[in-house]
Amino acid sequence: MADARVALAAAANTDPYAVAPTFRIRATRQGMVGGRTANGYIIPPNARFVSLPCWCALSSKGGDEYKVRITYRGRSTVVPVYDVGPYSARDDYWNVARTGYPDLERGWPMDHAAYYEGYNGGQADKGYVRFPTAMDVGDGAWIDDLGIVGDQAEVEVTMLWMGQDPLAGPPQRDPSQPEVLVDELGGDFWHSSPEIGVSAVGCGYGRHAYQAKTVTDPAQSSQVTRWQPNLPVEAAYDLYVHVPICPSKRPVTTAARYVIQHRDGALEVAVNQATQTSWVYLGRFP
Repeated sequence: MADARVALAAAANTDPYAVAPTFRIRATRQGMVGGRTANGYIIPPNARFVSLPCWCALSSKGGDEYKVRITYRGRSTVVPVYDVGPYSARDDYWNVARTGYPDLERGWPMDHAAYYEGYNGGQADKGYVRFPTAMDVGDGAWIDDLGIVGDQAEVEVTMLWMGQDPLAGPPQRDPSQPEVLVDELGGDFWHSSPEIGVSAVGCGYGRHAYQAKTVTDPAQSSQVTRWQPNLPVEAAYDLYVHVPICPSKRPVTTAARYVIQHRDGALEVAVNQATQTSWVYLGRFP
């Protein structure tokens, strides 16, 4: 008999321009070939699905209303959610307003808090937390798709029912939202070194661009530039950088480092400017 809590309706997203959130968590290999999942799926060898610790994000049997993208050391795969667990059945740690364990911050699974911080006396819904894991992963995804050795690993998981897949290309832009452009000829741009020169005439966005000497050792790099946008309102912004194709006798850097300072901290993104040109998407930040 089907459990009344199983989600049979397709997951709905109220914002068509939202980007699905990604969290870094501990996960484990599911195994259990021949077993039955919470939605009635019989686990075959090399199965490709996951278990998440909340009935609120469970696909129907054979369905894909709820899917996740798992990323591990440069490899990535998309699979449906077919089971509930491992340690909890009400830990919606991905939601801004958590219904299970609302005293924990978003993105911090209850079992992680129990294991690392002694939360709830080290206990989860299904007993004492012997090791942290907020997601079980089927063998086919774990071994074949992601190439993980062993039964435990730290992975990134993206909740795809909550928005656009950030790895499927730049997200769709809401045309009703403001666009802010910071140009190097304006007052919101600054550079630290006289070694930064002007590129060839007519090259770059607005027919202008700066260029600096490429180095093989990042420690030898001394050039720093800064773009400081004057944002009209506090919101989540999609951030792009324009990489021009300019004639040069120097090699093009394959690891330009962009440090994004945002409301919640800082993130460094490396861009291969030999292959990534024009407007390159760096991410969405508050």
